[in-house]
Amino acid sequence: MFKRKYAQLLMKQMNSVLVQWKSQNEITEKEIYGFLHRIKGTAGTIGLTELTNISQVLLANLSEDGVKLWNREEWQYYLQPFLQQMAKENEGGFVQDGAEAVSPLDETENANQAPKNTPTNAVTDLGNSIVLIIDSNLDFASKLKEQLEASNYVALIALTMEKGMEMFYRMRPSFIVMEFPLAMAFGEKNLEQFVSVVRKSVTPIAFIGKKADRNHELKAYELGASGYFAKPLDEALFIAFLENRLIWRQDMQRITTLDELTGAFNRKYMNSIISQLIQGYRQHERPFSIAIMDLDHFKQVNDQYGHLTGDQVLKRFVAVCREHMREKDEIFRFGGEEFVISMADTDEKEAFMLIDQMRVAFQQEHFETEAAVFQATFSAGIAAASLEAETKDQLLEKADQALYQSKEQGRNQVTCYNQEARAIEARILHMIVVDDDEVVRSILKKGFQTWKEHDHIEVRVHTYADGLAFLNSNWYHPQDQYVILLDGMMPEMDGIEVLKQIRANYPDKNIVISMLSARSDEKNIILALEKGADDYLFKPFNVLEVIARMDRLAQRMLL
Repeated sequence: MFKRKYAQLLMKQMNSVLVQWKSQNEITEKEIYGFLHRIKGTAGTIGLTELTNISQVLLANLSEDGVKLWNREEWQYYLQPFLQQMAKENEGGFVQDGAEAVSPLDETENANQAPKNTPTNAVTDLGNSIVLIIDSNLDFASKLKEQLEASNYVALIALTMEKGMEMFYRMRPSFIVMEFPLAMAFGEKNLEQFVSVVRKSVTPIAFIGKKADRNHELKAYELGASGYFAKPLDEALFIAFLENRLIWRQDMQRITTLDELTGAFNRKYMNSIISQLIQGYRQHERPFSIAIMDLDHFKQVNDQYGHLTGDQVLKRFVAVCREHMREKDEIFRFGGEEFVISMADTDEKEAFMLIDQMRVAFQQEHFETEAAVFQATFSAGIAAASLEAETKDQLLEKADQALYQSKEQGRNQVTCYNQEARAIEARILHMIVVDDDEVVRSILKKGFQTWKEHDHIEVRVHTYADGLAFLNSNWYHPQDQYVILLDGMMPEMDGIEVLKQIRANYPDKNIVISMLSARSDEKNIILALEKGADDYLFKPFNVLEVIARMDRLAQRMLL
């Protein structure tokens, strides 16, 4: 929620800079550019849209690296439209030398009101589907991203096939848009293998050609594409196609992959998912775990209370598991009263914590029949991906051995392969904001601090005023997870250099980076994506949407 204090803080910052400039004989064009650039991004975020608009116009005639010296008369004359608008917002007029007082905003403004010109239902309107755009043309990809996000999808960009494959395994998108020439340059054999994996996950692919070409279209369908579109893209037609394919995907998953009784996925789909997880582990070292879960003494339930009651126990078991599962987890009926849960991006400790939470919840359930009220329990065995378990069957065998150990030790417990069950500490997710603008840091910190924490996830929020302070802060701990919002333009060290340092010195698997940038910085966006950024956001931004977006990406990629 936005409060007047953010606008007051911004006004105070602007006043301070202008007072300092008035005490100097000259300032550089670079200083003016940096001042207006920060205001352009921040003012719009907190609802001072006129200041943003004026800053945009004034920036057009300035150079980011300008060395020209401006005297007091020159810069005051050039900034006159900005100063006049600032006086209106400041209510007390342009501050005098030495003054620090900042007039409050209009007292009639609701302190809890969302920023002007932003939708109040921004969070609830966002869809759950993630669209992955693999295209070397950033201009096209960015426009498509904006169009998709205007329709409430989350869209991510990969500029190369290699990055696209990595993001597929990390993000498990619901739909893939792929540039046809880029895909063919990847090599037909490599492309066929990748498309085969994607199709096994029931994920539609649309190829985008540079022009209408019947031969290319035929080739796309031979490879397994759901559709082929030529540039320029017909936006309305493409969005309609996307929605149609997503509905088809949901129907196919329900019809071909679900166990009819319990609603869990079936064994065939389990084999596909575990194979994908193994491939992701081999190629990108992305951890995952599986658990085999067996209902204790289930034959006695059927014999004593009947198979219809037994069916109700099975259905309720799946429902309880799903109440505690995360978005990236899947549950499968392995056979009879045995089930398997796959847990992507999850090590053994994290898997134990999640499955044991389900165990405690299920044993508290009560089942009623005409003759009695009874409870049920389950035992579980967990195996984590490792080089010693290179195949699906080997991994399942390890989980089964751990399950046997749970039964031998008395049932109603969870055992990790070759290890006894033990207490496990909660995971830690760090939300990090690196931005030289105090207002942006303050707003985002407050927003993330009120973020609903996930089961067994401790959210910690950190802010840094510059890249050097962040990199020198001993911020990284290998066992933790990180989502970093990184401003592109900062003093001392710009965001691109910070990004390069992170990707060069730390592993990718537990760090997600989203760049904050002005809309005019296309060259920096290209560079950021090439240097390893996972996403980008433009200033000015809607904080409610940023919080919702980071929540969704963190769940999909990290939690």
